[in-house]
Parts: sequence; C-alpha cells; structure tokens
Amino acid sequence: ITAHLDKYPNADILWCQEEPLNNGAWTYVGPRILTAANETQYHKGKYPYYAGRQPTSSVATGSKAQHKKEIEEFLADAFTS
Repeated sequence: ITAHLDKYPNADILWCQEEPLNNGAWTYVGPRILTAANETQYHKGKYPYYAGRQPTSSVATGSKAQHKKEIEEFLADAFTS
C-alpha cells in the first residue's frame, strides 16, 4: 500500500464499504491503512476517511426504501469526500 500511496501525493485516503461501520472490515483495516500511510512520504499524518453505513444492531434495515436511502447517502459521501 505504501508504494502505491506515494504515487498519488495529493490523493485522499478513503475506505468505502456497504456494511455498517460495526459489521465490516473498517475496524480491522483502518488502523493498518493509517500505519501504512504514516510510512509514506506524502501521506504521513493523514487519517483514512470512512464512507459507509452508520453502526446498526442489524446488517439489514428490513425496509427496501430505508436500505436504498442508506446506500445513496454513503455513496454520495464517498464520491464527494
């Protein structure tokens, strides 16, 4: 990751996942991406940004309309961050 990060010195670091914050890989990968970024020339001190659904007690909302709304929100967040 470090070799690829320094190829893009002006890039922001973004992790996007469909799963809720407390169910996806973010809690595992976030600290590791941060460690990798801190070993680069251009991204030292940058914190990776999370774009995804907020924490929930269930992986599904049970409502198609609510699910669609959540997907639209986190994708908008990912593409405008």
